[in-house]
Amino acid sequence: MHIKHLVFEEKYSEHGNYGAATVLLQNGDLDEAWNCIRYALEIDPNSVHAWCNKGVYYLKSSPPQESEAREARERMKELLQQDEAKKTAAIEYAYWRYDIIRTAQAKEEALKLFDRLLSNESTEPVIKHHYLYMKVLTSHAKRSIWNGNANMTTEVQRSVLKKLFEEALVLLQTNSPDHEVAVWHSLALVLLDKTCLELVRRDFDEVKFLKQKYKLRTIDSILCVEKISEIFKENPNLIDPRHQVFATIAKVYLEKAQKTDNYTERWKLLEKALKYGEKYLEAEEKSPYFGSQVSSDILLQMWAMKYGEAEPERAWSAYKEIFGNQGTRYNVK
Repeated sequence: MHIKHLVFEEKYSEHGNYGAATVLLQNGDLDEAWNCIRYALEIDPNSVHAWCNKGVYYLKSSPPQESEAREARERMKELLQQDEAKKTAAIEYAYWRYDIIRTAQAKEEALKLFDRLLSNESTEPVIKHHYLYMKVLTSHAKRSIWNGNANMTTEVQRSVLKKLFEEALVLLQTNSPDHEVAVWHSLALVLLDKTCLELVRRDFDEVKFLKQKYKLRTIDSILCVEKISEIFKENPNLIDPRHQVFATIAKVYLEKAQKTDNYTERWKLLEKALKYGEKYLEAEEKSPYFGSQVSSDILLQMWAMKYGEAEPERAWSAYKEIFGNQGTRYNVK
């Protein structure tokens, strides 16, 4: 996908436009850089990052447009005197530290900065800030809790998930289908992990509130992807590409299928996984890893079920040869 199209499809794109424009300016692709800058300023005329890139664009033009560059610089300096602009710039910086630098120190600093900047927020939250924080917390939960960080105690793990649910509740209050999809997608990703799921099942206050709000008995990855499917059905004109969302839904249904012993239920779950896996694979921009591993796992399991149904004795013999005496005859179906 061309970078211009990527930028135009990004919902919360100040950091995306800033990074894309910076790379394009460095490569001398001024026309495409200008598209990113112009779009960023349409979204947020007070974007410090966009005004910074606008000044650089003028200086790199041939010939350099120095007076326009000075105007852009003055506008940037003016914005940096405003508290909200400084806060947004700091949050964008924190996100950049976590998502791009990725060292342990950078991640720790980013998390602390998010905590500090959002802890004393007014009653009117800036949704973009909370969206970025939710993305960071989702990534942090996946990389730290999933990987069994030895230095992360149960209480620290619980604290990370508690903060994630706090951000989810902020975004859900907007009643925006885009925000709702983003929330349920993040929760589905995190709750694929057993440790995260067990911690959530202990029902801290934010989880209880979410259950009460949506009249839920439990919250797990299947519930989350079902919520996403409902939103898609109610809002067929959502324009974002949803490629990664489709990938996550396929993974969730595949995992659920692998855990059930009911043949009919397993087949239905695999069909759902394949449906969303194919949607993902139809996308222009997709992960080769998902395409080669998860989709092939779905098809392999479906083939194995059909083979087990047609040749039960041979299938059971093959299963025993691979897995020994683990499981039962029913597992191979």
